[in-house]
Amino acid sequence: MDLITEAKDYVKELFLNNKNELLLFHNIGYINKTVQYANQICEMEKVGKDERETILVSAWLFSTGFLFDYIDFKNNR
Repeated sequence: MDLITEAKDYVKELFLNNKNELLLFHNIGYINKTVQYANQICEMEKVGKDERETILVSAWLFSTGFLFDYIDFKNNR
């Protein structure tokens, strides 16, 4: 299994097991769209394999912190 698939599976399970009703915006649907757009940009810009992996793993993980502290996320990093 590659790192992108591992990140995807991890994030999906994380959101499944940690439901937060406050997540109207930073939810799994938003993350899916972000990954989709990041992938499109990588294709258009002809990004290399290693850079693409970094970008897509980051896209999968970037909103996960909101699951645990949606209100004060920026102050608890």
